[in-house]
Amino acid sequence: MKPFHQIVCPRPDVEQGVTDDSVYAASLSDLLHPSEASRRYWDSAEFDRLTYMTDGLRDALNNIGLRLHEGKGNGLRQIETSFGGGKTHAMIAMFHECRKWGAKPIVIDGGRLNASKQTIWGEIERQLDDTTDRMTGMVAPSEDEIYGLLHGRNKPILILMDEILPYVESAAGHTVGKTNMAVQTNTFMQRLSNKVQALPNVCVVVSLPDREDTQEKELYDHLKKVVGRRRQFITVADASDMPHILRRRLFETDESVIEDRAGENVEAYVRRCVEGKSIDPDNVGGYTGDFAGTYPFTPDVLAVLFDRWATYPSFQRTRGALRLLSTIVHSLLKSDRTEITLADIDLEVPAIRAELLVHTGKQMEGIINSDITGKHAGAREFRDAGMRAARAVFMYSFPRECKGATQAEVKRAASTSTVTHSEVVEALHNFQKSLFYLDLANADMYRFDTKENINKVIERAMGNVNVSDMEAHENERLRAAADGGRFSRIVVWPDKQTRIEDMPAMQLVILRENDPELCRWFVSHVSPKQGRAHSNALAFVMPTDGGKLAENIRRLLAMRRIRQTHGESLESNPVSERRVSGEESVAEGYIPRGLHEKYADVWLPDKDDGARRLNTMMADPMDDHVPMGEIMWDYLVRESEVHESFTRRMLDDEYGGDPDQAFRKMMTTPGERRPASLDVLRSAKESETEKPKAVVSVAGGRFVGGGDADRPDDDTGGGQTDTPAKHVEKITGIRCSCAIGRDELGRLGSVLATVRPLPTTNLKFSVSQRPDDKLDVVFDVDGDIDANVADSLRGLFPHDAVWTQTKDWDE
Repeated sequence: MKPFHQIVCPRPDVEQGVTDDSVYAASLSDLLHPSEASRRYWDSAEFDRLTYMTDGLRDALNNIGLRLHEGKGNGLRQIETSFGGGKTHAMIAMFHECRKWGAKPIVIDGGRLNASKQTIWGEIERQLDDTTDRMTGMVAPSEDEIYGLLHGRNKPILILMDEILPYVESAAGHTVGKTNMAVQTNTFMQRLSNKVQALPNVCVVVSLPDREDTQEKELYDHLKKVVGRRRQFITVADASDMPHILRRRLFETDESVIEDRAGENVEAYVRRCVEGKSIDPDNVGGYTGDFAGTYPFTPDVLAVLFDRWATYPSFQRTRGALRLLSTIVHSLLKSDRTEITLADIDLEVPAIRAELLVHTGKQMEGIINSDITGKHAGAREFRDAGMRAARAVFMYSFPRECKGATQAEVKRAASTSTVTHSEVVEALHNFQKSLFYLDLANADMYRFDTKENINKVIERAMGNVNVSDMEAHENERLRAAADGGRFSRIVVWPDKQTRIEDMPAMQLVILRENDPELCRWFVSHVSPKQGRAHSNALAFVMPTDGGKLAENIRRLLAMRRIRQTHGESLESNPVSERRVSGEESVAEGYIPRGLHEKYADVWLPDKDDGARRLNTMMADPMDDHVPMGEIMWDYLVRESEVHESFTRRMLDDEYGGDPDQAFRKMMTTPGERRPASLDVLRSAKESETEKPKAVVSVAGGRFVGGGDADRPDDDTGGGQTDTPAKHVEKITGIRCSCAIGRDELGRLGSVLATVRPLPTTNLKFSVSQRPDDKLDVVFDVDGDIDANVADSLRGLFPHDAVWTQTKDWDE
């Protein structure tokens, strides 16, 4: 489809981006003082090209013509439009038509008269006779004097009086005897309205402001009362004329040509909106017809401008709309937009932004920067969909009394051929947490407010969290989590001044920073002045990146601070309370896992290099609330870096058979095997036969496969059985089936870890989901399986599991 600017041809001033008052601020004084800048008003042919002749204006001209030539109708008429604005333009049309009729037009532009020197009655005589012989002085003339001035002229007289109220307001400051010029002017208007009825070839047309919110309400009311006694209203345009008036002024293309060319674009837009459920299918015909009459602007653009923005006293109705729309069109002339929606009102264009801020107030500039146009604005996170949605919401947000926009209205404005309705909806959803000045009180309406929302409160609170507070909280959480396992001691965040005792027992050291050199220092030192003897009895875990952990700690502390400082407001605002509670819950829920993910770089003493990196320990979500000491101990056992059992043969062959001597060597030599305790070696010494290679380690109440030899299935986690059996029962096959819940999935990991080192000849393990969300588990294994391993496996399945096993005996 073609871009809109290939369907409608912008006028030169629109194409050039000219928007100053000389272009759109029509003034009756331009008719008396022609200039090149005001040619579009005083040049009749040029004016006709820019003017859409409404039915109301045509009727008004005909009726005024009858008054001037046949004396029919009221002599005093007040011009109005149902939508406000456009009155001066209509008066200029009357001026040009009057000259075509051969009548004498008199133009009174109250905004350009000097109330201290010029009177309306004097100006009327000056334009009639090029002199002021009779209408002199600052006192209003009598009715007879007015009649004498206007009666018996050889041409009908049309007196056009615009901007009278500004003149009266200025005149109030100039004393005339015991009164002032405002009183004299109102007196003249009253006498003129009385006498003009007796002058059949004279017609007076007056315009007054559309709003009663003028600065001088009393003067306005009095003037309105004076004029209103004998006036006849003439309506030159209604709201249905506005699209045509705007198109005629902004584009050179004829109305009928626009509707013919735009058909394809209009239908495509409406079809897209129906598919995206932003236009009711039952309203397709009505919306399509409206759009054909407003193209290239969607009907929503004009509705928002005239039903909402035009209620600002500063908007100037037609003039304000023309100036804004001209700027919008100019900003899009190089785009591929096929129509112009509210989302195309680009707040990054200085002229557009400045025009809107005149009405909203400068306080909105910071809000626009914060949420829409700034480098880090929340809307930018969601690309075109976010920017377009935010611009549409902004236009629907004013005046502040407005409720904002529905989701359908925003989708209609923001969607394009490349931005889908679903992307717009997603952006709106994300705005709830990313924009700082979006009103969150009504989930069904979207509007910007001058008051910051809970997102801004959260952002500021997070920015105010001190790094030292975050570190203190991390240290506190780490100490609480660094428990469990069989380490004799766990040391958190030591430095070289921290004394880590020199003892023949495994200690876990959690470093604050990833510092291998500090690991090496602790391997060889107890303190700066004391060396370490038991160098192999340490295990180190150091931090990886940890960015997510820090962010969640910051968030948690910020939420707690908000509860302290905004407690009462949270209680009265359910939306904010839910948001803070949600953020608090997410942060609190992540921190245990975050600690495991961050502290995962494992180092151990090494004979050659002082310390070596073992690996990065992968965090298991199932272990989120398992103490870190327990996780580390199990990990070292699985990796065969800590041994919970030894064989008699290994003790004899490699360490001379003396448990105590072997233990000393293992604890003092970096890189040597590390026994879980001295009892492990003493138990190996007492054993008479070597156990099978399959092993089930029990640590912290959890079964973990791995190690060099088996350990018994007892509750203490240490030592061999006191009296070894002469006959070892063997299991050649196990069959098991059961149903478990999702919360029991952790069992399966332990089963796999136990089976991993076994010499199996067949292994089948399947898990399938049932309609009731339970999980059917089938476990089938054949091989040379020690009976105590089989017993351990049995303990990992539910008590009601169907379990069968085939036995054999090893003599």
